[in-house]
Amino acid sequence: MESFSFESQFKGAIRQQYTHVPLALDTIFLVTDMAPDRAERVLASCKRFLGQVRCTRESTWRVFTVEDLPPIPRLLELVEAENPGLLITYRNLTEHPRYPRSSLGNYVDSVTQATSVPVLVLPVRRSDDVDAEHLRTRLDDTDRVIVVTEHLTDDPQLVRYGAEFTGTGGLLLLSHVEDEDAYERYMHAIERIPEIDNDEARELIAARLLKDARDFVDNAAQTLHDGVLDIRVSPLVQMGRTIDTYRRLIAEHDVRLIVADAKDPARSAMSELAYSVAVEFLDVPILLL
Repeated sequence: MESFSFESQFKGAIRQQYTHVPLALDTIFLVTDMAPDRAERVLASCKRFLGQVRCTRESTWRVFTVEDLPPIPRLLELVEAENPGLLITYRNLTEHPRYPRSSLGNYVDSVTQATSVPVLVLPVRRSDDVDAEHLRTRLDDTDRVIVVTEHLTDDPQLVRYGAEFTGTGGLLLLSHVEDEDAYERYMHAIERIPEIDNDEARELIAARLLKDARDFVDNAAQTLHDGVLDIRVSPLVQMGRTIDTYRRLIAEHDVRLIVADAKDPARSAMSELAYSVAVEFLDVPILLL
């Protein structure tokens, strides 16, 4: 029987070339429920953390403390009216218990889903960390940034923000992880079709799933290498169990900032990957787009 043509069946993602567009963040909101003196320490840590980030150098910062923290509906109105380029906050703002592993809290959920402002979620803070010293040690620099996604070619904004938030001379890891468990489920079904050569199917489908992402990150890396920004770029395209793979990559590269897409066009909640990463890596700041 004539062999099955997998190349014609798996069209892959849209082929596109990456073009870098610089960012300029005019206003940054720092939203806390802390006393003013402690909020000022966190502000100092955030400014130091973003000190080498080009797009924040001329930014105007607005700090919310326990004395003027607006309720969620009012905060959403302020974001809509003032259109900040970035909102910085942390998990479970105003909520108790403050640090459950399975939640980001109502403030983060509402801002990420009801507005288009990027949200930088700070590492967890301890109740006894009065001087925000623990937070300061986790907000050291942005020398090693990782973009995490299962669909990198769908959203070049992830690359844009990852590149712009990588400190001068730093390393940007452009990662794309195809879910190995999903792949195996599809292969199990395909292998039950006698007309299809199983070995050929495995080879061609795996290659097809990874090819468009690899082409895109290679193009983006070359664009950024060609003098657009003074950073190093390393493509990481592979198949694996998503969170296990990211746990290994983040540890191996001592990642200082994670960039993820918080929006899921198929539903009104945060994307599954972004949420999983956000509740798994509590000690790494995460930029949710």
